[in-house]
Amino acid sequence: MTKEIAEHLFISPKTVSRHLANLRRRYGVASAPALVSLFYPEPGGRLKLTPREAAVFELIRSGLGSLHIARELGVSFTTVRRHRENMLLKNECTTIRQLMALFISGERPPGPQ
Repeated sequence: MTKEIAEHLFISPKTVSRHLANLRRRYGVASAPALVSLFYPEPGGRLKLTPREAAVFELIRSGLGSLHIARELGVSFTTVRRHRENMLLKNECTTIRQLMALFISGERPPGPQ
């Protein structure tokens, strides 16, 4: 996996290994595939969220807007917006509504036509 990532990003395998090791420690996972599974959804599977994205998602579910979420978590509005964008990208959704439907049903709703 390290070699493929290095070739794709045009950096050395040693650099990739170092970064993967840091990320594994940060997120508490033992292997690179487990790390990847944190950030990319399985088709028809559960939502893939980092712990911070999960906190943002729970506040969205409770009905708070981005500005109120930022105040609640003590971060900037831009940070909350970035978390929302990342959640949508990783879960292949285009709207928060689709993300909620995926969370509730476990099935990916149809996108806009």
